[in-house]
Amino acid sequence: QILALFQQALDQLVDNREREGDQLDQFIRQRLDTVAEITAAVRQQLP
Repeated sequence: QILALFQQALDQLVDNREREGDQLDQFIRQRLDTVAEITAAVRQQLP
């Protein structure tokens, strides 16, 4: 029973890390999109 509880805790930890990773991925991609938009706007203003 202890091993089953330990495995359950590990499974939950892995699930949490995967969700955190997905959220971080989304956050980084949004920031990169913003940087790309700003870069494009600046390039349009260059002579």
